[in-house]
Amino acid sequence: MKKVIAVLSFIFIAGLAQAQTESSTRLKFDYYPELNVYFDISANSYWYPDAAGKWVSAASLPANYSIKKDSEKKTLYYDGHDIWKNNSTHIKMFAKRTRPAKPTER
Repeated sequence: MKKVIAVLSFIFIAGLAQAQTESSTRLKFDYYPELNVYFDISANSYWYPDAAGKWVSAASLPANYSIKKDSEKKTLYYDGHDIWKNNSTHIKMFAKRTRPAKPTER
């Protein structure tokens, strides 16, 4: 009986260690919805789509991208550096919601 308890305890502790390792691999990104750009904080690099739509990683952004102090920024967490794979979801999540114009009364 003691062996069974010891084995079950070992399995439980090993499972906790695995879960902790998996959750610690999540990386933090800043996402700038207006530019559709990610900043990978751990790698200190940006992810952005080039003119052909291919995602590029670079230490700095090209001149046609400009992040200002008041640029909207969303913090995201992802398992790995390829956060751009979820870009279509992020675009939908953070799209500006515009209200339809009210009809004018005549």
